[in-house]
Formats: sequence, structure tokens, C-alpha cells
Amino acid sequence: MIVEALERIYKQELAVDLGLETDNKADDFSVTKGLINAVEWYYENEPLKVNEFNGKLNLYQRLLNRLQIKDEFLDPASSRVTFWERTKAILYIIIMFPIYLYGLINNVIPYKLPRWYARHFVQHKAEVAPWKMLSGTIIFLIYYPIEIIIFASLTGSFIWTFIYALSLIPSGNFVLQYINRVRDYRQHLRFISVFYKKRTLIYELIKQRTEIIDLLNSYKIEYMNTMGLNPEK
Repeated sequence: MIVEALERIYKQELAVDLGLETDNKADDFSVTKGLINAVEWYYENEPLKVNEFNGKLNLYQRLLNRLQIKDEFLDPASSRVTFWERTKAILYIIIMFPIYLYGLINNVIPYKLPRWYARHFVQHKAEVAPWKMLSGTIIFLIYYPIEIIIFASLTGSFIWTFIYALSLIPSGNFVLQYINRVRDYRQHLRFISVFYKKRTLIYELIKQRTEIIDLLNSYKIEYMNTMGLNPEK
């Protein structure tokens, strides 16, 4: 849990401090590995500080959950959204909706069925993900040919049927991408709404986040000095 929280809250800032890029897979892996090593070291050598951090983190996370907003909206480096970016997001949602609807119609049953079954009939949580992957693959392999046969019988065109068959998987992937974009935009709108309605709580969140970042910075310096590293490099 702590590592996941650090990746959300502190990873980008740490990467910048170390001169690394999280967009680079090697750098991203290095930062994550460093976070894991540091957390393990603090668990072994400074458990009281781990408890202190956990207390602040839990308080911060509870307030985030209460307001139903994401940490990223409180990050000064990523929270600035221009008017043009909002406009692009709205245009994307409107223009791409027909493609989303097409993908949804063709993929909703094989996508939902494994999840419905796993939620109601799979007993152990550890088995849910593997079962969904296996059953989902089988259902798609059965469902897609049925759709293609129905489409071919309705159109009687080999070319259109071939194009339709090629579109099934990409359109399904697009549905997930579209949903994520809409969800992110709704989160942004919610943050703006909460900011104007509950400014005091937002300022409290920002204060708590700043305290967490400051605490992590002090831990970083302490850890790097202890390990013989130079935090200034």
C-alpha cells in the first residue's frame, strides 16, 4: 500500500529530483525499485517513522475518498488544465461517441459476461483475475465468429464482412480508452465543483499533501545519506 501511494504522490517529483524520466521505462523501473528498497529499509530500521507516515497518509487518503477526487488534481505540476485542453476533451467525447457506441454494441456481452460470472460464482479473490482472462478469451473466440456470421448473412458482402471482422478488436479496445477519458474528464469537473463548494477542505487537502511531500523529502535525504548516496546529485 505504501509503495502504491508513493508512486501516486511522490514518484514524479522524485524522478525529477534524480534527473530521471518516468516516461522512460528503464528510468521508471529504477524509480520504482528505489522506492521499494527505501520502504523496506524504513520498515526494518525506522518502524516508528513508517507509522508516522502511515498516519498522515491514511488521513489524507480518507479525505480524498470523502471528496471523491484524485491526488493528481492537487499536484501543481499536473493540475493546470487550459481552456483549449478542456475544449479538446469535450470535442473528443462528442466526436468519438459514435465509435464508442459501435464498439460497445459489438463487445459489451463478451466483456461483461466473464466479470458477471466471476463476481457471482468465483469464491477466491486470487482466482478472479485468471478466470476472467481465461473465460474472456474463450467467450470472445466464440462470440466474434457468431457476430461475423450474422453480419455476413445480413450484408452478403465479403468485403464489408472482412472490414467488420477487422474492426471488432480495435473497437473494443477503443471503448475502454473512451471510458477512461470520460471518467478522467468527469473527475476534473468534479474537482472544480468541489473546489468552489468546499474550498476549506481542498485547502486542508493541499496542506496535508504538502506535509506528506516535505516528510518524504526529509526521509529521502536521510535514506540517501545512510546508504552513502548524494541526494544533491
